[in-house]
Amino acid sequence: MRLSHCLLCIVLFFSFGWAQDPEILYLTWKGDPATTMTVMWHTTDGNGPTVVYYTQVNSKIGFSLPLHPHLSSPLHRPYSLNRPCFEDRKSGAQALVKLPIFESTYVYQPPEEAQWQKQEGTSHRLQNSSVTVHQVELSNLVPDTDYSFRLEDGDIHRLRTMPDGLTRPIRAVVGGDAYFSEELYRKMNREVASRDPDFVILAGDIAYTEGLSCALRTRYWKINRWEEFFTYWSKDMVTKEGRLIPIVPVLGNHDVKEGFDDPYKKEVLFYQFFVFPKPEIPYRVFQIGSDLCFFLLDSCHTYPIGGLQTEWLKKALNKHQNALYRIPVYHIAAYPSENSYTHRGSKDIRKFWVPLFEKYGVKISMEHDNHDFKRTYPIWQGRVDPKGILYLGDGAWGVFPEKPRRHWYLAKALRTNCYWLLTINQSKLLAEAFDNEGELIDQVEISPGK
Repeated sequence: MRLSHCLLCIVLFFSFGWAQDPEILYLTWKGDPATTMTVMWHTTDGNGPTVVYYTQVNSKIGFSLPLHPHLSSPLHRPYSLNRPCFEDRKSGAQALVKLPIFESTYVYQPPEEAQWQKQEGTSHRLQNSSVTVHQVELSNLVPDTDYSFRLEDGDIHRLRTMPDGLTRPIRAVVGGDAYFSEELYRKMNREVASRDPDFVILAGDIAYTEGLSCALRTRYWKINRWEEFFTYWSKDMVTKEGRLIPIVPVLGNHDVKEGFDDPYKKEVLFYQFFVFPKPEIPYRVFQIGSDLCFFLLDSCHTYPIGGLQTEWLKKALNKHQNALYRIPVYHIAAYPSENSYTHRGSKDIRKFWVPLFEKYGVKISMEHDNHDFKRTYPIWQGRVDPKGILYLGDGAWGVFPEKPRRHWYLAKALRTNCYWLLTINQSKLLAEAFDNEGELIDQVEISPGK
């Protein structure tokens, strides 16, 4: 009788006495990735405050008891689960206890008092929707450091800041064309997470909410589609150690209605779900210290390829011309593998951006949109040339792969799902392409500098 009563109390405690996190929780950046992190989550009807508590990881600060129903996935329990604990969410103190359902005996062992810091943020409700998007930017963080964080009385999660330079190898995943097929999208998510990347640059066609096939879809459907994308991302994009993998977004043609105004002033759901250094301006430099710069571009989706964006790109490339690695990332391909070489966007990129890439010593450029794998020959001024740029791609994260064409500039192209893993240090950049089975498709090494 006493055993059943104890078990009932435990079930009731974890069913009603423990706040659960929202299903959608993700990390991104608008500031320096070495010293900041933006925590974002979605709620319905504006539930809950927009507050994050955080502290540097302490080995004595554990995660939730595995009986908690919200933590059914082992990915959310990075520390040992054969040592159940109750945890005071405010102080971080733990009580290791003896329970009839566990074999071992545990005694109360409070750790050093956790120094939780509190940071408030902002929220906005999507128009004509019950969804509220919350965002909190954590700042003044220590570079290359793990932090524990939580929402109010929710579960404890982990994040990691970037180093302030290439003091260790950086592992960056670059891919695109994501949530088309749920099965393929989630399969690739899990494969990518298993590689333990520092972050993912997702370069366009993220949730597939726009385009001919979506023309008659309602706003409600489009919001729900984004919510599905984020729900699966939140569940899948967690490392074995429980660290959430940040997403760095880039626009694609299926993320927005084509507009091309400069500046763009129409409502775009994409801009409601992410943060940027300048509001609703997607082109920007994402940099790790002074030696690694990703130039994230809008390939004619809310801003034209030419005009203000090209002027900005010229200044940005000039400013960072001494970086060891300068890597443009965008959606529409200058050198497509499946699409036509004369595609309007491709022609404009070759006209406005490629000459700047060549002038400022770019060695690789990451492209997408074509739903297969590709690596070009090195291309210089429209010809194959050993001193030219390699164009890698080609956007096949969660879509059904297409058969590539036999374009003159393709060194290797395959009909397969793929992503690129870039491992970057001061002496070289190793670019490896993997499929969703984890098989290595291709690899290439790039030396630093011009």
